[in-house]
Amino acid sequence: MRTLQVIPHLGLSGIRFGMNRTACRSLIGSTFVPFSRCGDDFLEVDAFDGFGVQLSFTADDTLEFIEAHAPSKVEYDGVLLLGRQVANVVADLDALGLSGLPDDVGVDYPTCGFGLYAPEGTVEGVSVYPDGYYQDG
Repeated sequence: MRTLQVIPHLGLSGIRFGMNRTACRSLIGSTFVPFSRCGDDFLEVDAFDGFGVQLSFTADDTLEFIEAHAPSKVEYDGVLLLGRQVANVVADLDALGLSGLPDDVGVDYPTCGFGLYAPEGTVEGVSVYPDGYYQDG
């Protein structure tokens, strides 16, 4: 599997915020399962579990949020994010001059538009979001 690069506030490699659902599906080209999350006004999320991403869309079918998990490999500026101890990832990101905001399930990097999900100490997921995503809601 190729490595996906976090592009701050723009997306994950070629998967870019603002793309429509059809374009995302075509780009990934993998089997997906749509599902709805409660509390999200039942907007469908496309889960590409074999590829290791879940894509969330707005009501007009434009990409607004990306979640990456195994088997994908995700990097930011050469730092592998998934599948490592969160403390080691944070140390590597600190060395790049980034400051994260820890919470009860991981560490968020709002200036770069991504967050690490690591409730058990190992990074299990990476959320990627556009600028202003959390301020708008």
